[in-house]
Amino acid sequence: MKKVHALLLLIILCSISSLAQAAHSVTLTWSAGTGGGVATSYDIQRSAIKGGPYTSIGTSPGTSLVDSSSAVQVEGATFFYVVIAKNAAGSSAPSNEVSATIPTSAPVPPVLAPPVVK
Repeated sequence: MKKVHALLLLIILCSISSLAQAAHSVTLTWSAGTGGGVATSYDIQRSAIKGGPYTSIGTSPGTSLVDSSSAVQVEGATFFYVVIAKNAAGSSAPSNEVSATIPTSAPVPPVLAPPVVK
């Protein structure tokens, strides 16, 4: 099997779900690489610093992963992601780096007291 030489494009979406407790997640999707081999899995890596160093946060057999770890629950934090394609022959170079900034909660509007009618 040929070694994977992949150009992976990441698209980042930040979403807020409103369950019992507000939770944040980063949805990562990418295109399968083109080149000499077929990827059998992808290693997704994250860093809090642009350019790394990166830490593996998971492996996916497909072209998406949802990062809902405790790290992405920090409002206002920015994370940087890369993906590495893998097969039996080895690993590709990391994809382009993308970033996601976790949104902050919307401010609560002030509550006005009812007017006093005379």
